[in-house]
Amino acid sequence: MDSTPKTGKKASGELPVAPRILVVEDDSAVLQVLCEQLTELGYAVETAADGEIALMRLRLRSDIDLILLDLDLPRMSGRELIGVLSAGGSRVPIVVMTGTDHATDRIYLKRLQVAATLAKPFGLKVLAKAVSDVLKPLKAGAKRPSKGRKTTGPHKLHG
Repeated sequence: MDSTPKTGKKASGELPVAPRILVVEDDSAVLQVLCEQLTELGYAVETAADGEIALMRLRLRSDIDLILLDLDLPRMSGRELIGVLSAGGSRVPIVVMTGTDHATDRIYLKRLQVAATLAKPFGLKVLAKAVSDVLKPLKAGAKRPSKGRKTTGPHKLHG
């Protein structure tokens, strides 16, 4: 398994750009660990503690390649954020992290074509594989996600 990120396509004379991940998690200890792990894997990381902050960051940055999203968040839940992004036409792939495995969540996430679901707790290998699999098109030199790019479809990973 090659979980080392391949950087996006570079223009002539420019340095390669590390894929940028927005991590949305309200538990500061979990957020810190995720940021450390993703940075160690070579990704650029942005953070948000709730859905409202995440939405603001997404509106300010056009270079987010993937959203790593907890479902249970204060102010605006992960479910609500997914709905807002979907209604707005966002095509940035979303990997959901959840400590629960409710049938209604699985149906909802499948309908919205969430790229992957990680059942908490999960290890570094599972995280690395999920992120790597979802970002494969970017690694191959595709353009960064935009409102015009579809997500890859639902996958469920455990570890």
